[in-house]
Amino acid sequence: MKKSITLLIVCLLLPAGLLSAQTFSDFQNYVRYEGGELMAKLAHPFNKFSYAESDIQDGGIRIYIKYEEGYETLLKFYLGEESFNRVEVVRDTDWATPFLATAVMKETAYLCLREVASETVASIEGEIGTRFRDMTGKQMACLLLTVGWLRYINGRR
Repeated sequence: MKKSITLLIVCLLLPAGLLSAQTFSDFQNYVRYEGGELMAKLAHPFNKFSYAESDIQDGGIRIYIKYEEGYETLLKFYLGEESFNRVEVVRDTDWATPFLATAVMKETAYLCLREVASETVASIEGEIGTRFRDMTGKQMACLLLTVGWLRYINGRR
């Protein structure tokens, strides 16, 4: 657990350059094989993921998610200096509000992290500018997409 939390902090504090033009094809592969399913589970954890695609449009990165049940979700993530800092739900055909379950699960994660790594939680909160406990499901999705992407590219080197 401590190793995962340390990796999270290191990933969040990496220098700018999270996604350059030359790494976008790698990002598309990340979305196709890992990140898309992660975002699908965060948006609608009870649906079965089918596939995901990504593209760049209007200053953001769009991730289209298709579920086996026929539902579709289109998300648009925006990049800050060092992380994905905002997500917009462009379209969603499911009856449940995207990321609502993630917001509820976040409370459990917070309680677990607080017990084992209160200093790490404080570091995360300082980097993000929001108390972990007050984060929305969308903010959690941005955090987890950033961490997942950085782990993916650092694991490929």
